[in-house]
Amino acid sequence: DAFAVVRDCVFHGSNYGGFSIDGKYVTLERNYVYDCGYTAGVGDGISVVSYDPERVVVQNNVVLDAADYGIAVDAVNVVIQNNYVKGAQSTGIGSLARGATGSYSNLGVNMKVIGNTIIDTNNPMEFFCSSTENTVGFIGLEVCNNYISGGTSSNPALFITRNSGGYNPAGSYIHVKNNAILVSGAIDQAIGVIGQGAFWETTNIVIDGNIMDSYKGMTIESARDFVVTNNVMRTTSGLRGITLSKCKQFHISQNIIDGYDFAILATKCAGTIENNDYLNIGQYGVSLWGGQYTVNEVFKGIAERALWISVTDDSAVFQDNIELCGNVSFIDCGTTDAPFVISDPSTLGNISVMLASLTNYPD
Repeated sequence: DAFAVVRDCVFHGSNYGGFSIDGKYVTLERNYVYDCGYTAGVGDGISVVSYDPERVVVQNNVVLDAADYGIAVDAVNVVIQNNYVKGAQSTGIGSLARGATGSYSNLGVNMKVIGNTIIDTNNPMEFFCSSTENTVGFIGLEVCNNYISGGTSSNPALFITRNSGGYNPAGSYIHVKNNAILVSGAIDQAIGVIGQGAFWETTNIVIDGNIMDSYKGMTIESARDFVVTNNVMRTTSGLRGITLSKCKQFHISQNIIDGYDFAILATKCAGTIENNDYLNIGQYGVSLWGGQYTVNEVFKGIAERALWISVTDDSAVFQDNIELCGNVSFIDCGTTDAPFVISDPSTLGNISVMLASLTNYPD
């Protein structure tokens, strides 16, 4: 019930996972869990998921080849740090924020996931709020200094989301910082932070200082009040660095985006994009569809279009208008004389351009 310690144990060959614990003031450290759950085909390596776990520390454990989650923790005031997880069939480290069955309704509050190594799992790291649970989502979620490599799922390697129809926001005060995410193959995306529609917004997010090598860098949907800064997204052949959909009140700055066809693609959004570095971009530097944007950029050497702005029938928002303001400069951009293209093929809305400066390409 309380003050449990599991330390320096070996768990091997259990039909239903390694071990599961439910309680307060729990410490799980330096345990070795391997080959658990295969006979029954279910079971987490280490599980802290039930009624009202609180003040849980899971650190310095090794979990190999779990049949379900490597480490699964739903609790209040959690530290998951310096664990090594390899080969989990479901998720390396994650939480489902399941709270409706217990005395708490907020089993995703104040979680710190720091300094873990996750290799060759299905979903490396996932924080998921079920639509059937009356939870407040993830509040105070910190995911920092983790190393992620490999994987077989089609989900992002680091995935924070909730299902549609939930009761409350998918998350507030989420900090994703200084992670190294190197994935290829089935997992084609490093980071995904996804709410569900305007009502279930994910809020107050900082994505800072991460290094990503993946076909797609990150996707953020149905979010507001967030910052994406100082990240490095690189690939030798990638689709999109940053994809935004139905987002507002954001600031994207000082990122290095290297090797993608699209550096930034934003749809139905309102926010600021400035002072990023665009390297080896194949087609579009920034593509903006339906919304209100401030762009302060210097585009260099982009092969096709550095900046593309459009209103269409399926993406026009904010009274079917698009508004662009800021400073834009082009250097050696585009294969034609027009690196900056404005298009309104559907004639549904108005396009307003109020640039403080448009330099190096006065055309």
